[in-house]
Amino acid sequence: MYIKGNLIKYLELGVLALLNIYLYNLTNTKAAVIYSALAIILVILIKKFNFSKGVSYINKFSMFVGGFVAGLLTYLYKYDSAIISEINVILSGRLYYGYKGIEEYGITLFGQKITWITEVILDSELQYNYIDSSYLNIMFNYGIIMLLFVMLGYYVLGKRNISNDIYYSILILIITLHSMFRSSTNRDNV
Repeated sequence: MYIKGNLIKYLELGVLALLNIYLYNLTNTKAAVIYSALAIILVILIKKFNFSKGVSYINKFSMFVGGFVAGLLTYLYKYDSAIISEINVILSGRLYYGYKGIEEYGITLFGQKITWITEVILDSELQYNYIDSSYLNIMFNYGIIMLLFVMLGYYVLGKRNISNDIYYSILILIITLHSMFRSSTNRDNV
């Protein structure tokens, strides 16, 4: 979609949508199908209407906003509100695991060595502890300073305006959303 831009045909978008459904049936990864469908819908809207005004804002600020939202929702999990609980269910327990990580590992300036357990083996005493949010994962492993450097790097790229293209902005937006709470298939909802 990025390479073809406005030249992409509706038939090609339809084929991409069908491939997306096929891959979802093979892998059962909800987030991937949602983000792909969102990208296809955004491209269709862009083909119909001109949405080029917000390009620089998306490129500069989406990673900061994504990191802030992921951190805020994870932090708010501790208050056990009905809305946050529902969001946690929609996100397959991502907020629970993120908050559990904050409680267990804390937030450090320079990170720490964490052995992530990415699947639970039956009758094992090991408990799943993987943090799916890329923002939180970077923060726990490499520290808050490195997370800020990564987000600052995306801001600098957006400010340099290396691509003032709405399709590039869609890619940045999808990467941001995926980084907030990506999906895996090896555990149940919490």
